[in-house]
Amino acid sequence: MIAALAALDQASWLRLRAFAVKLAFVTLFAVVFSGARGHPLLGAMAFFLGWQAVFAGLQALLQRHPINGDVLTSWDETLAFIGLAELMRIAGAVAG
Repeated sequence: MIAALAALDQASWLRLRAFAVKLAFVTLFAVVFSGARGHPLLGAMAFFLGWQAVFAGLQALLQRHPINGDVLTSWDETLAFIGLAELMRIAGAVAG
C-alpha cells in the first residue's frame, strides 16, 4: 500500500487531498445534522456520502474525465463515496 501511494503523481495527490477535505466536511455536517434533528449518525453519514457521490459523478461526467485514466479522477472519487455510503448503511443496519 505504501508503495502504491509513493507511485502517485501530483494530480492524484491533489485529488486525494480534495477527497479528504470533502470527507471531513461530510462527517462534520452529518454529526451536526444527526445531533440537531435526532437522526441516527450512520444514516446521516450514508445520506450525505450518497449526495457527494452524485455530485462527484456529475463533475466527472460534465468534465469528461476518462473512466480508466492513469491518474485519479472524479470517477474514482464517486466510487469511494458510494462505497463509504453503503458501508454506513450496512453498519447502521447492523447497529440497529
